[in-house]
Amino acid sequence: MKIDLGYIGAIAARNREKRLFETTNVMAGKQVEVIKNGTAYQITFSDEFKQVQGLMRMTMEEFFSKDINVKNADPSDLFSYRPQDQWLIFSQYLHEAKYFDSLSDENVKDIESILQHITDGIDSIAKYTGINLFGIKKQQLQSYEAQLELASSTAALEYFSNKFLSGDVKAGFDQLIQEYVQHNTKKVMEYQSEEERFYAARAKIKWINAPRTSEQSQLLSMTNKLGKTIYTHEEIQSVIKNYEELYKQIKDEESLASTLLEIKEQLLSFVIKGISPMDADYQLSREFVSQHSEETFKRIENYWKLLLQGEQA
Repeated sequence: MKIDLGYIGAIAARNREKRLFETTNVMAGKQVEVIKNGTAYQITFSDEFKQVQGLMRMTMEEFFSKDINVKNADPSDLFSYRPQDQWLIFSQYLHEAKYFDSLSDENVKDIESILQHITDGIDSIAKYTGINLFGIKKQQLQSYEAQLELASSTAALEYFSNKFLSGDVKAGFDQLIQEYVQHNTKKVMEYQSEEERFYAARAKIKWINAPRTSEQSQLLSMTNKLGKTIYTHEEIQSVIKNYEELYKQIKDEESLASTLLEIKEQLLSFVIKGISPMDADYQLSREFVSQHSEETFKRIENYWKLLLQGEQA
């Protein structure tokens, strides 16, 4: 598969192809006369229209080629071209594999919406952030949320493949999932949010006693302890693997709820592993991390519900 920089979704591609087909049929065989260098030429309008369409497509690709992520992309890594819209890689594959051809516009929209929701969280850890292709600013994750999203999105994509795809189309999609995992694992292993980097740097500073409220002192003490906690690559890889195994237990909405509760406990234990349960900051740390990850758990729950409720078209 080759990246198509002008591809912005199956519906847009379908509409473009429909307009080309309709215009070509209406104008088929019709000729117009043009003057070039004083000489009259007859051209077939449908052929000319195809050329114009081709030029427009080239212009779109040229426009997207100026994106900083595209400029810094690795030709061997498809997902490096679309780090803030990784669902487009999966959508382009399904479009080119003609998976969408027999589906209604509504069904295509539903499937693309599911794919977009699945990759939305991990898209926010792109190196060059800002507004994505569709004008949406991604909310930055904490490192432990990124680890959670990598495991969840991988399991969700595998669930999608098993539920909706078969044969060669499924085989190609599964290969893309592996490439997605490779691309995002590299990023997640080294990722820290700006907030986490600040806490880690501040934890190294010896603070002079200064007037603070009790709440400010507690927050400083707790975030300093979180900032000093070290997580090895082996520990991160292990917790991501554990999350994945738990996600694979999801079969229905009931198991989704219980699985997410189990995963949340595992996440809390991992993130605050450097703080003893006997420490006065232990409970505050649990509440702090729980609050920070709340939106991520809601997002994960929502796209898993979409998957569980979806019906094969």
